[in-house]
Amino acid sequence: MLLTSEVYTVTTEVTPMAKKQPPQHIDRHTDPRVTFHLEPELRDAMAAYIAAQEAKPNSSEVMRQALRSWLRSRGFWPWPRGNEER
Repeated sequence: MLLTSEVYTVTTEVTPMAKKQPPQHIDRHTDPRVTFHLEPELRDAMAAYIAAQEAKPNSSEVMRQALRSWLRSRGFWPWPRGNEER
């Protein structure tokens, strides 16, 4: 019985992987955020409005536009910068 043992050496270059950097907290918003809850009927109506638009706005933009329109109709928009009272 003849047993042979062959050894092969394979040499490859190993490129060290770069260390993953922790994600940087980048906040493009400088103004404070306002958060609130919408009742299901308003949320559904807003979703239907967005779906009906050709260029789909996000829900934040819909809320900003609605608030501007509502404030404008009552004489509170545009609000002059630096004017704390009206």
